[in-house]
Amino acid sequence: MVINDSLYGMFKLEPVLETLIASPPVQRLKKVHQAGGCFLVKPEWNVTRYEHSIGAMLLVRKLGGGVEEQIAALLHDLSHTAFSHVIDYVLGNKDENYHETLYERLVKGTTIPDLIDQAGYNAQSILFSNKKWTLLERSLPHLCVDRIDYTLRDLYSYGVISLKDVDAFLNQLVVVDGNIVCEELSWAEWFASMYFKETVEFFLHPTNVFANQQLAHILSVSLEAGIVTLDDLVKTDFDVLEQLRLSQHETIQALLTAFEKPLSPSHFHLKAKHIKLKYRVIDPTCG
Repeated sequence: MVINDSLYGMFKLEPVLETLIASPPVQRLKKVHQAGGCFLVKPEWNVTRYEHSIGAMLLVRKLGGGVEEQIAALLHDLSHTAFSHVIDYVLGNKDENYHETLYERLVKGTTIPDLIDQAGYNAQSILFSNKKWTLLERSLPHLCVDRIDYTLRDLYSYGVISLKDVDAFLNQLVVVDGNIVCEELSWAEWFASMYFKETVEFFLHPTNVFANQQLAHILSVSLEAGIVTLDDLVKTDFDVLEQLRLSQHETIQALLTAFEKPLSPSHFHLKAKHIKLKYRVIDPTCG
């Protein structure tokens, strides 16, 4: 299988990666949006968990990570629910890690572990030992593939940075003792400023906050009324939207209308469901 990514270019993949990409759990992520419900009010903000998962896999590869860590990267977001972190806002989960609490149970209920084992790898070791994948995941304020990819992917997709910027930043990254390091201070500073744009100017953009606040309110009402369950949220964004739209619940129908007409300033004062976003600061290591 040859894959061509908008950020990282073209790669020929091993059969195990091809098989996993084609599996229904990974394909589901094509219909789970990275930024929650913002695509409902700004359709061009439409990066998906699938694009990010492919990107994380390829960036691990680009940085010299082996096939096992590429598998872990491809599958690291499998348990994200419909609308990604919106469920965290519904549940008041300040760590925004609801999907992580589901991961082992959900993944073990799919064919994914068997597909990995049948390809000659150890699914248990790859999927449920995430702390050893230091390229993929590091705690803030360090660089890691997950954090780098979603920042670059969003900002490139939405026209904030150029492919030239992306290439120059990636080309000066090095791996030291399994950790991602910037060789040049100027690019460490550049990425820190881009991460600020991602986490403050994008995540906290009024349109983004409104969409996710409104959707969190709708899901709260829907869960309380039994229109949807937490188990329903492991479907796609569009599956859950269809359930909501088919409901006869008066409040849900009224709230959904906010996504069917142009926004006005009054929308941004909706306070029915407050969103408390996770505070994020990055401080890239320089070599």
